[in-house]
Amino acid sequence: MLKFLFAALLISGSPTPAPAPAATKPAAELDAKAQTVFNRLEIPDWRTHGKEYQASFKKLAPILANLAKADKVTLFEGLPHPAWEHELLAAEAKRKDTEVQHVFKFYTPSQAVDAKLLQAIHPLLTKAIAHRGAKGCGGFHPDWSLRFYHDGVCTDIQLCFGCHEIRAFDGKEWVYCDLDKMDEVAKLLTPLRQKRPEKKT
Repeated sequence: MLKFLFAALLISGSPTPAPAPAATKPAAELDAKAQTVFNRLEIPDWRTHGKEYQASFKKLAPILANLAKADKVTLFEGLPHPAWEHELLAAEAKRKDTEVQHVFKFYTPSQAVDAKLLQAIHPLLTKAIAHRGAKGCGGFHPDWSLRFYHDGVCTDIQLCFGCHEIRAFDGKEWVYCDLDKMDEVAKLLTPLRQKRPEKKT
């Protein structure tokens, strides 16, 4: 079944999200094909799929419920912004200590999230609301990705500080919504930056 799904994705090249098998063990242990399918779970253009964006918000609550019970939680630091920091991004994208997650690159290795930080972030994420449309911020760009495992399923929650938006993926579903509390999340995570260079002025 996995070989069939993987082949279908490669042939179609369609951005419309297709069902992908949920991971049954940590991502590092997944075979190459399964991980490729997980990373190809993409989100369609909001201009043609706006209703799907709003409907996806209903899927966030169970994802956050699993986050609260996660077996392991880590953070991946995002690279510079492609619109406002394109020169920095071009240089940083050549680094070997990066990996692609859902079309965006992140620095590796990830950072462990302790119980105190998780308890501070989780209530803020529960304040998310349905997507309200495009923002004048240069497009979604994840400053951080929160990855967690629960019952063998790997889930990524990407956080864009500029758009105040969340994208979440669990290997079979996607969520796209807004978070007005993003500035508070940024205050918690920005001090944890280790590799992303400061924007040149």
